[in-house]
Amino acid sequence: MDLTLTHNTPLNTEFVRPDGVALYSTSTPHKLSGQTTKILKYTIGDGPDAKGSMDETARINWHYIGPTQIIYKGEKLEVDKFLPKTGKLTDTRSFIAPNGQTYRWKIGIAPYLETADSKRVATYHPGSILTGKKARVEVDVSVLDFIDLVIITWVYMEKTNRDHGGALVGSAA
Repeated sequence: MDLTLTHNTPLNTEFVRPDGVALYSTSTPHKLSGQTTKILKYTIGDGPDAKGSMDETARINWHYIGPTQIIYKGEKLEVDKFLPKTGKLTDTRSFIAPNGQTYRWKIGIAPYLETADSKRVATYHPGSILTGKKARVEVDVSVLDFIDLVIITWVYMEKTNRDHGGALVGSAA
């Protein structure tokens, strides 16, 4: 499944399916300190007159001094415990999904999520001003059962990647 970003930022965008339906939204008010990103999930209603709803899936409390926290399912989780680095000299981080498997985010120009046996299950494709392509996150069907975690961890990884100069200069959505 491809999720296209409406804006070229992980902090303020919508993730839209190919049929034009938004699945997730991120919003981060601009503050001098203590930024918090809300990640909302859209739920589509049933029936011809049913209305959808937006529910908060997670919150990321960004901290420059002290550990960043992810609030997920009512729990406050420190990033270094929830999404620990896989080694001392790497920016790769991993998490354990509800299926018991470990998944790793590898960062760079096109960050990707892989299984322990190196199968790619999600890839970020940056947008481009030159080609007019919008940024998108390609998600394999094998991780759709925990797509919330894929989106939450991607937002964290892409924001920190950009903070360290990993985003393409001139990319846009």
